[in-house]
Amino acid sequence: MSKLFDVTVRVPARKLSPVLEAISGAGDLIGVVPAAEGPRRRTINRPKTRRGKLSGREIVLKVLNEANKGDVLHHDVFAKAFKEAGRAETSAGPSLSECVRHGTVKRAGSRRDRLFTLATRKKGAET
Repeated sequence: MSKLFDVTVRVPARKLSPVLEAISGAGDLIGVVPAAEGPRRRTINRPKTRRGKLSGREIVLKVLNEANKGDVLHHDVFAKAFKEAGRAETSAGPSLSECVRHGTVKRAGSRRDRLFTLATRKKGAET
């Protein structure tokens, strides 16, 4: 006599009928029971904690507001502030560029100088 095997297969409800038809002549159907849990899905690895409470834009504005009004600050000052806030130092550049685009920060000098200051607001401008 040949050796017998018990086979357990988990299939979606819509594919149950074709699977049962395929094995109908090959063996004895012992039983069909619904699965106790849903299908097993692969989880995505993501950081469990948030980096900090401040966004990059908020860190930039905080540094500029703490400085004296009209002070011109170098990019390295912002990089240091990002590091202290638990963020990557390299995140300072994109955050500064975003603030320049929104008009809250302006460049003092050329791009190569990497100097920034708080933009002066015009009367009637929205915050």
